[in-house]
Amino acid sequence: MKKLHLNKKTNHFTLVKSRRLKINKEICFLIIIICLLHISVFINSAQGAELNDTISVSLKNNTLPEAFKIISKKSGYSFAFSKEFIPEDLKLTKEFINSTVKDIITDILRGTGITFNIIDEQIILTKKKTLSKYTISGYIKDKETGEPLFQATISDKKHNYGCVSDENGYYSLTLQEGIYTLLYSYIGNKLVEQLIILDRNIDFSVQLESNIELDEVVVIGNEKHEIIKRTDPLGKISISNENIESMPVIMAEPDIMKSIQLIPGIQGGQEGNGEVYVRGGGPLQNLFLIDNVPIYNCFHLLGLFSVFNSDVIESTDVIKGGFPAQYGGRLSSVIDVKTKDGDVKEFKGIVSLGLVSSKLFLEGPLVKEKTSFTIAGRFGYYYLYGELLPSVISDSYDNNISNYNFKDLNFNVTHKLSDNHKLKLSVYYGDDTGEEVKGHDRVEEYYQHTYSFRKVIQGQNWNNLIGSLKWEGKISEKLTTSVQFSTSQYKYNNYESDTNFMVINHIDTTFYFFETSLNNKVVSYYAMTNLNYEILPYLKLNAGYKYSAINLDSDNKQTTNSNDFSMGESNRKDTILSKYDYKTSEHAGYVEFQILPWKRFSITPGVHLSYYKTGGYENTVLQPRVSSSWEFINNIILKASYTKMAQHMHLLGATRIKQASDLLVPAVEKAPSEESDQYSLGFSFLRFKNYRIHIDAYYKQFENLINFSEGASYFTDSPLWVDKIEIGTGDAKGIELLIEKPKGKLNGWIGYTYSNTTRKFEEINLGKSFPFIYDHRHYFNIVGNYHFNNKWDIGVNWLYHTGSKTTIPSSFYYSYSNDVYGRMQTWNNTKIFYNQKNTYVLPSYHRLDISINYKRKNRWGQGKWSLSVYNVYNRKNVYTSEYGEDFAQILGPIGYGRRYINDKKLLGIIPSLSYSLSF
Repeated sequence: MKKLHLNKKTNHFTLVKSRRLKINKEICFLIIIICLLHISVFINSAQGAELNDTISVSLKNNTLPEAFKIISKKSGYSFAFSKEFIPEDLKLTKEFINSTVKDIITDILRGTGITFNIIDEQIILTKKKTLSKYTISGYIKDKETGEPLFQATISDKKHNYGCVSDENGYYSLTLQEGIYTLLYSYIGNKLVEQLIILDRNIDFSVQLESNIELDEVVVIGNEKHEIIKRTDPLGKISISNENIESMPVIMAEPDIMKSIQLIPGIQGGQEGNGEVYVRGGGPLQNLFLIDNVPIYNCFHLLGLFSVFNSDVIESTDVIKGGFPAQYGGRLSSVIDVKTKDGDVKEFKGIVSLGLVSSKLFLEGPLVKEKTSFTIAGRFGYYYLYGELLPSVISDSYDNNISNYNFKDLNFNVTHKLSDNHKLKLSVYYGDDTGEEVKGHDRVEEYYQHTYSFRKVIQGQNWNNLIGSLKWEGKISEKLTTSVQFSTSQYKYNNYESDTNFMVINHIDTTFYFFETSLNNKVVSYYAMTNLNYEILPYLKLNAGYKYSAINLDSDNKQTTNSNDFSMGESNRKDTILSKYDYKTSEHAGYVEFQILPWKRFSITPGVHLSYYKTGGYENTVLQPRVSSSWEFINNIILKASYTKMAQHMHLLGATRIKQASDLLVPAVEKAPSEESDQYSLGFSFLRFKNYRIHIDAYYKQFENLINFSEGASYFTDSPLWVDKIEIGTGDAKGIELLIEKPKGKLNGWIGYTYSNTTRKFEEINLGKSFPFIYDHRHYFNIVGNYHFNNKWDIGVNWLYHTGSKTTIPSSFYYSYSNDVYGRMQTWNNTKIFYNQKNTYVLPSYHRLDISINYKRKNRWGQGKWSLSVYNVYNRKNVYTSEYGEDFAQILGPIGYGRRYINDKKLLGIIPSLSYSLSF
């Protein structure tokens, strides 16, 4: 409002604003603002009052959208959301009585990663921009026995996240905040499906029931039959007891080593040789472990049995590439066998009776729920009917295993110190004793009234002794650790005598006697510690240290005695062929990180550092490793790895038939530590409903390999083994294909390997590379198991591979001379010429095995009859070929024998029957 004002100096009127009115206008403006604020507060308080109104809601197995509708009807609010971030598998069963709308909504959205806002009378649901990460951890145990389950699988049903439990059954899985359906599974146990709302760290332990179904229910395979898991690193294979039990086996005895040889990339040698050859490596380049303790000889009786008693095995991991940093000391593979802790609740047992061996297994609590034990004994009684089997074992020459027996013992005691700590004592002892007679003990006429008598006796004994004490503990939710002290001892004695007696013209008599004795002993002691720590949800650490002290000693003696009674001459000679006594030590440390930068990709870099010393020889080897896995398309996984390995022990082999005649020698200055570099690449196709396809390719380089020099052996006159060897290199490359069918009544796999392995030594084969003895270019196998019902099942496997390599003469040259009577002869004057080394390929190897199992419950327990036939169509496979001369067939005017190549064969058809009772 304005008014007139008189200026007295100028006598003029001016128009001015009214100050009072100005003040009133400002007051009115403030009043309006205050009113608006009160209205806003009133409206919000009215909304808040409605959110705080109490309602009652009953949810019974409802989904989230269904729950929203129920709440909407009760409260009058409507919900707005996108179906993309609503968990489909979440089912709610809850009762809310006189609860506020806000509390109800907050409760049902807990762990979903969903937040809400209110606009007018509408509840707007949105996905949180950042989600926290939490860890679910706990122990997985067998519900009936209370034993921890090693390598039980924990996986998310929808997103394929997962992990496996450790030796204590402990698992830890870190995920983003949310709702997950976790699947807990273990071979031979029922699957547990658990809905988890992960909105904080959760301690959740699971007990899995044994998967024993009613007799009328047909048992079908599932993912537990898979030998390669989705989460396994490249080159790792998991063999379950169920896999072993269902495979056809010789002598009706389930055996892990026979199962391993049916996997691509892992090959057997020949009949009579139980060793395995992994990706071009030799037999000593495989690290065999029983509860983390190395064992040096894994076989009984021509490789027909291994030292691993299937009754005590908890799990077996086979690693042929992408080696974790914790493993060292071998170049080609790791076969890691874990034994059972024992039932902490009740006593159980298995008794088995077979044609060649029998065994007994017992387990139970010493202190219920606290201390448990396992004990298993096995013994062979081949000597009871050894005279009856030579015609079955060999048809190429006279052969008689007149006396052979073996025995082994496993004993474990496990004590639970607390829920998070345990102590385990493990002992293994195995012993083999045998005597073999071959040749002939009859008189045969050759020519000109000459008669010959020959007898060869070979005796041998070897044994293994292993002991360990291990503590394992969970320090926190993210840290587990272990400490172990152990020993492994191995020794053998091998002797052979060869007696020749010849009579010429019924008058002249010649006698020749040859005897060798070979002794080898290895005593090793170990101390090791290991820790696993989850630094971050996407970063895990595995680190540890191992100390090894190994003593190796050997002596090899030879005695010869020849007499010519007609000349009155006698000559006896005693020779020490080789003798040594070494003391070695090794310090090894390792660090490895498992990094998961995003959902479908993981990388595991690590390093293994070893320092080795014996006498004046020292060697430090840095062994980097890295492996990665990338699921670049849903259910199609690309894996790659690089591994450097070092080995501070060599093997000097004597024969193709694996007995106790291989010599263990340490790395020394003239025979440095063996090393290898391996590159691997693999694809896994998991998109098919009932099939899994795995394709792996590898390339491996070897350095500092050893081999006997041309013409050298144990039995040459030099007492130093380093003077009998050559140092060389090698390489191996190949492609492996595995097609698995883990589901259905019919399950199994098909495997194929194409490989090429060579060796190169400067002083052998004129310095040119040559094929490795066990360079099997093509290796093919089929494994199938069919379950008719819970009583009957049948297993079949067929194995084929191209023949091994050997060297045979290409031509002969006879140099004539006169004997003491002036007669022309060629004996001891034959010149033999050879082509390049290992260019002769033996006939291809193949055989078919079948086993039938019948199970039935009785008042004593679960009975099982097992009938198996090894080599069904009686294929006599050649294990080697040798040059020979048959004097029974006289050729030429001077009467020399017919020269020929003798194919030596072993093991025709072998049926077997056994009965076992589980109680």
